[in-house]
Amino acid sequence: MVSKIFIIGVGPGNPEYLTKRAIDAISESDIVFGAGKVLQNIRETFSDKKFVNEYRAEKIYEILNSSTSTDKSLTLSADTQTVSICFSGSINLYSGAPSAIRFFAEKGIDVEEIDGLSSVSYFLSKLHISENEVKIISIHGRDFDVLSQVRTHKYTAVLLSNTAQLIELAKKINPDGELNKTKIYLGENLSLPDERITIGNPRNFILFKPIDRALSIVIFQNDNFDKSEGFFIPDKNYIREFGDSHSKKSIPMTKENIRTIALEKLSLKKDSVLWDIGAGTGSVSIAAALRIPEGRVYSFEKNSEAVKLCKKNIQKFEISNIEVIEGMAPESFSVIMDTPTHAFIGGAGRNLSSIVERLLSINPDIKILISAVTLETISECEKMSERFTEYEFSFSEIAVTEYENLGHYHLRKALNPVMLISIR
Repeated sequence: MVSKIFIIGVGPGNPEYLTKRAIDAISESDIVFGAGKVLQNIRETFSDKKFVNEYRAEKIYEILNSSTSTDKSLTLSADTQTVSICFSGSINLYSGAPSAIRFFAEKGIDVEEIDGLSSVSYFLSKLHISENEVKIISIHGRDFDVLSQVRTHKYTAVLLSNTAQLIELAKKINPDGELNKTKIYLGENLSLPDERITIGNPRNFILFKPIDRALSIVIFQNDNFDKSEGFFIPDKNYIREFGDSHSKKSIPMTKENIRTIALEKLSLKKDSVLWDIGAGTGSVSIAAALRIPEGRVYSFEKNSEAVKLCKKNIQKFEISNIEVIEGMAPESFSVIMDTPTHAFIGGAGRNLSSIVERLLSINPDIKILISAVTLETISECEKMSERFTEYEFSFSEIAVTEYENLGHYHLRKALNPVMLISIR
């Protein structure tokens, strides 16, 4: 019966960076668990130990209780008392260790935590950068708007699943934008014999050839980072027109005042999934994406010219967590597997009721906000409120008046009122 489990951070990879306490704990353990890559780096140091390529707490618990193990080759001897579970880097930085600690503690097993040097700390020390100045994020198996963090921090360290993610980020950086001046440091297999550190700009990494299956960390240095707080983007900053110089046409857009209020009413969380239906130029999608760096925005648009403009604006603002879907809603919903937590409907044509019905069927707990400028749309929303009685419908009319400068005078210019209908 196992009486104690050590949860160990083994550092960046090289056994030389194991702490003395980690060495002692592994030495006194009867069996050592961990991911294959982690165990590979320490196996020679502890050649007399039994290693098992497994890091999932539930599976390890099954193995430790040999009578319920489905793999009899992993059955442990009756005198097995002490176990180590090894995780890469630090157990306190984007690690699977905390969930394992909770799991075994709930089972009543004595757990001792032994932290290690994080790969980020190791890399920063090589570059002579203070960790106090760095925003650290992970896109290891998760979505995150990395470029929004690069835009607002001098240093951004990113833990990657693979180097291909950096290549994709480099492709999303506008060649004419401010982020193209960002300096990039890529560390592959840090602390190991084949360690490689590459320094360059975004263009250098588009055709980059990574080390096969390397563990990688990238650090962005943006000396011109934006120190401002908030996500307000003026209307004039968006691209709205298409066509040649003689036949310019504009795509409709949710204006900046309405856009700002709408996003506040949506109450997005940092990891929300927003479906923007009738995205037009992408103004709502882009402003929302900046607010949910760990979430994702899906921009649905049926007009092919608007789709092109939306993609141009996404590239202009260097947003990395938006996907544009061309097609008619709600039919186009079927191509997305990511369940929406929120939806903004800025343009639905005659499909409004069917769009709302489909959204509620996909996620009954979704929060929907509709922007309406016609009496017909408002009337249709009122009818839906009578149909979907288990949902709360709230109607708020927003009227904005701006002042236009005419010589020595300022003329009041009232904009068309907009009704915002919230469904929850």
